[in-house]
Amino acid sequence: MRSPAPLRAIAPAKPGGLGRRGLLAAAATLALPAAPGFAAPARAPALPVHPFPHGAQLLLAGPPRGLLDAWSLLLAPALRGAIPPGPPIIRHLLGGRDGVTAANRFAAVLAPAGETLLMMPGEAARAWAVGDPRVHYEVGHWVPLLAATTPGVLVGRDGAVLRAGRRLTLAAATPVGADLAAFLALELLGVAAAPLFGLATPAARRAAFLHRAADLVFLTGPGVPAQLAALARVGGRALFSLGAPTATGEPGRDPLLPRLPSVGELYLERTGHLPSGPFAAAFAAMAAASRLAFGLALPGLTPAALVALWRLAASAAAAAPALAAAAHHQDLRLAVGPLAIAEMAPLAASTQALLALRHFLAARLGWHPR
Repeated sequence: MRSPAPLRAIAPAKPGGLGRRGLLAAAATLALPAAPGFAAPARAPALPVHPFPHGAQLLLAGPPRGLLDAWSLLLAPALRGAIPPGPPIIRHLLGGRDGVTAANRFAAVLAPAGETLLMMPGEAARAWAVGDPRVHYEVGHWVPLLAATTPGVLVGRDGAVLRAGRRLTLAAATPVGADLAAFLALELLGVAAAPLFGLATPAARRAAFLHRAADLVFLTGPGVPAQLAALARVGGRALFSLGAPTATGEPGRDPLLPRLPSVGELYLERTGHLPSGPFAAAFAAMAAASRLAFGLALPGLTPAALVALWRLAASAAAAAPALAAAAHHQDLRLAVGPLAIAEMAPLAASTQALLALRHFLAARLGWHPR
């Protein structure tokens, strides 16, 4: 495990907005139940007068100047400003961009008193789901606060029809990268996908598509609409999106791409019912991981009053002008409250779903945990 980067404290700001009485009243309305599969917060007395006398710790995936580092510089002061009297938020950059090292350190928190937060990408949840041996955490122990999501879109060349039994080639990095969600979606729709692995960067995958080495390419991450527009100019056509859940957890279209049908809609058209069962849950878990640019979470068994406090702070932070502008610029959607729970709930897949996922990886993509 790499040693953490030097700690950097963000100095307290003058409290503004809600005072402590208002904070307590508003926090009471945000004591939401845990999502299925996620740990419930521990019951506790009312919020202490000074809940974080030594500040709060934000563990996040590296590298320095990476996506999460840049976002944490916006998120930490916004959270601090929403919690009178403005406790310092101390950031710890840990490990690489997949978030496994940061999540492992987060899992080692022995007494979850609400002062430790995890900021992780969807890769950390995918590593847990596929059985990566480096993982020493349980995704179901996370208590979701905020989710920053991007669209996930499958693009084909004009003439690429998603017919049952037709074999198409999908440009991909590895069997367990973000493209895994696209492989699972195609399997769900009855379309056999042949992988073209070894394309480590989004640019390499798009190049394989442009040069007709692959019939399909999967887009996700910041800037998907611009990538779609660029591919459309050379004959690319968006076939479906991974969709996005509503605040009640029901499947729906991605709000950033409302004209594009979701995988669930295509499945419904073909079968007359929505997908269900362990394989569908495995797809939902990997789709959620591919959409998740980053999530913010507390440890399981964090006292309920402090969970409510952080949920209120996350809601205020997401509405801050700097965060809203950054999200708009990168085509990210910031979800808080019930919507954040709905976005992250599929990540905590059941044992049956994990078995279905790993069987697919072994049988279809030839991948096994090391």
